[in-house]
Amino acid sequence: MVDSPTHLYLWRTFDHIGEPSDLEEAGLLEWVPLTELPALVAGNRLLGAGTLIAALQLLARQAGVEFTPGAE
Repeated sequence: MVDSPTHLYLWRTFDHIGEPSDLEEAGLLEWVPLTELPALVAGNRLLGAGTLIAALQLLARQAGVEFTPGAE
């Protein structure tokens, strides 16, 4: 169970302005099609619990599952 706020951001376009300024900010930055997300999750390719939670939330929403904070 995750009981802390988690924010999910989805971009469809971007402007590259430079590399991460903090070495701990990201292990790898890479744009991937959303269709590859399940394989990344299953293959343990995502770093950090926050990233995994956001990815699972997005997959659930795409499957029509609505998340209600505080619901059990």
